[in-house]
Amino acid sequence: MNRRLVRAWLNNSNDPIQGIDKKYDHYWKDVAKEYNKHSPKEERRSAAVLKNHWNRYAPIVMKFNHCWNRMQNAHASGESDDQIMVRAHAVFSNENSDKPFLLEYWWREVKGQPKWDRVYPPIENKRTKLNASGAYTSSSNQDTDEASAEVHRRPIGQKAAKAQKKGKGKVSSHCSEGYLSNDIVNSFNDFQLKKLQAIEKMAEATSEHAKAIAKQAAANEEKIRDKKLNKYLKLVTVDTASFSAEQKAGHDIMLKCLTKELFPADES
Repeated sequence: MNRRLVRAWLNNSNDPIQGIDKKYDHYWKDVAKEYNKHSPKEERRSAAVLKNHWNRYAPIVMKFNHCWNRMQNAHASGESDDQIMVRAHAVFSNENSDKPFLLEYWWREVKGQPKWDRVYPPIENKRTKLNASGAYTSSSNQDTDEASAEVHRRPIGQKAAKAQKKGKGKVSSHCSEGYLSNDIVNSFNDFQLKKLQAIEKMAEATSEHAKAIAKQAAANEEKIRDKKLNKYLKLVTVDTASFSAEQKAGHDIMLKCLTKELFPADES
């Protein structure tokens, strides 16, 4: 289902004038039409089902893409793509309650696709509401022409695209409020690294604390066993000749219980 849905979403107009700013109903009806065209009859789905499924899983793919971008930007000399991928999976799991990323095939389908990069830019701005394609939009729509890897811009909106096409408006190529420089991105990556290191230290401290508690518990158990053993030795050596029948019965019961606790392997 996911592969067909991703391809239908990508194929449903990569043109911003016709595509990502459509109203919900119209946009997802087109996606459903494309999806069902390539699906067996028993696997066809409504626009509402596909939209809800997309909105549930696309943000997860976006999170992993952000992890991968960070690892790609911070990769060491000579590090292979496979090694970068392994680190991206590890970071995603660490930042999402140890949950693994199971949608790599989805990510590979959309990675580098112009429409995905417009709707789900690498660094998200403040989110407001969902647009028709299922993504959170920023507080304003601006161009995302990434001619240089130096900046990450927000997506051009439908009205701006139409105005630009007609020559009635211009979209700034700089948009000082609409991009993040490498310095900001690097600062963010440094912050994430420090956060990861802090988490690791906290986990280490928690582990040491747990070991200390376990050690203390073992010591307490040993003390209790020593007391029981002393009691057992006294009961074994006591002279019961002068005991009444009731006293002897109590003595025997207590001795039997202590024997069972102290020497369980000796039971017949």
